[in-house]
Amino acid sequence: MPNTPSKPVVLLLTGVSQGDALANIARAFKPEFEAAGYHFAEVSLAIPQAAGPALGELLAGGNIAFSFSFMGVAMPLEFSDDTGARANLWARAGVPHIGIYGDSPAYYFDRHVTPGAHCATIYGFPEHAALRQRLPEIHGPIGTISPLLLDTISPESVDFTRKSTGKLLFLKNGNDPEALRRTWHTELRPAPLRVLEELASVLTADLDSPALHQIDDLVLRYAADTGLDIARLPKLRLFFIAQLDDYTRRLKSTLITRALLDLPVEIHGTGWEHVDFTGRRAQWIPVCDYAHSREMMRECLGLLDMSPNTSLAPHDRVARAFASHTLCITNAQAFLTSSVPDAREVSFNFQPESIREVAARVLAHPAHHVELGAQVAQKFSAAHPPGRAIGYLIAQAEMLRLNMRPDRPPGLPDYFIWPPKSL
Repeated sequence: MPNTPSKPVVLLLTGVSQGDALANIARAFKPEFEAAGYHFAEVSLAIPQAAGPALGELLAGGNIAFSFSFMGVAMPLEFSDDTGARANLWARAGVPHIGIYGDSPAYYFDRHVTPGAHCATIYGFPEHAALRQRLPEIHGPIGTISPLLLDTISPESVDFTRKSTGKLLFLKNGNDPEALRRTWHTELRPAPLRVLEELASVLTADLDSPALHQIDDLVLRYAADTGLDIARLPKLRLFFIAQLDDYTRRLKSTLITRALLDLPVEIHGTGWEHVDFTGRRAQWIPVCDYAHSREMMRECLGLLDMSPNTSLAPHDRVARAFASHTLCITNAQAFLTSSVPDAREVSFNFQPESIREVAARVLAHPAHHVELGAQVAQKFSAAHPPGRAIGYLIAQAEMLRLNMRPDRPPGLPDYFIWPPKSL
């Protein structure tokens, strides 16, 4: 007999990601689910020979409240029944599944398409949820999770005096914007190349523009102005959105790194070969590892970050910094101004002088900024209690489960015919 937990189970399905980032972010949900009265279980699909038996034992226990994963991992998981027919595992088991996404549906769109109404797609950024709502193949609910601080530690466990002697870090993988642009010129015909070049010119003229938060608007407006009916070609829209999003994010991250070259800052991540660090004060450390970055965040003077062309919610590195009571300097965003009174002191615009100025100020007055970082983290945590995000996921799963019921709940009147056979 399987060893069935007495509490309802929240099941996390994990796979493989760079630096094991996605699995680590998802595991950070564990203490909050346990505080809400759930048993938290994880099955890693990265080890197939172990995943099958572990998953089978949990399903046999019949006590799974819902399963969840990041970036669509395990959402389309299928099995063969006794007749040899293929079926979605979660639909057949009657287990709601929630997919959580931290990036735009323009990149891996197939992972954002649910196999049925037993699954929900939940985004960390409202901008990404809004884009998904515009696109086809919607088979289940779409929502946005409230900000959730990740890997939270108590302030008593932080050595703030030591932090003031720590490093100022930029934890970001890089990529060459001009390499992407050269690919456009090599691979694309004149008409689509012209669309990309003209729209890239509009977006790069102001990297702080709100137009970057929903590039689809710009694509559709261009189509209307030129008479090209891109609106009816969602695959083409996704192509343009992803290319322009990738290009501008490469530009932004490169702008930040080059602005920091003459300051004693550490840049951690891969893909910075296109930036020349020779003879400069900034140091590039080509390593990307989530577990190591957790310790660095807790000990550093502060963190520099940038949003993924979003404004309404914090990037995961911002949430992790706040959870560590650590200063995080990021680009000016709506979520900061709405929940952090000191937003101007902890943000910059995408201009080299703005980035250098705020970084130099932190380095010149470390003790003040360590204290400021702790204050900002406390204010943000108070504005976004963890129970709100976890409660949202639980509520969404309960809605899915009711929608999945094959029969009418007992006690309801006979004249209420539910569920309807036509749906």
